[in-house]
Amino acid sequence: MTITPMTDRAGDLRAQLVDGLRTGVRRPPLQLPVPIWEAMLAVPRHEFCPPGPALEDAYADDVVRSRRDETTGRTTPSVSAPGLLTALLACRPRSVRWQRRR
Repeated sequence: MTITPMTDRAGDLRAQLVDGLRTGVRRPPLQLPVPIWEAMLAVPRHEFCPPGPALEDAYADDVVRSRRDETTGRTTPSVSAPGLLTALLACRPRSVRWQRRR
């Protein structure tokens, strides 16, 4: 798969994130169908993050925390780490066939 160069900063960060997931920078490399990689390159992840985090935080392979519970200090809603999401997609059973409900 060839990653097309992008001119904007978010696009550059998105391409770096996808390349890191494909080649195994932080965890084992993932083998996913090309359309999934293309979708990851196309979707502006930072637009789904809460206001505040830096653009680099939105495209890091880490969770983006949106709020902390004041009593426990635990993170409440958040944006999942891209590596986790792609790993879940990679382990999807191949034998499962999705069918439209009637």
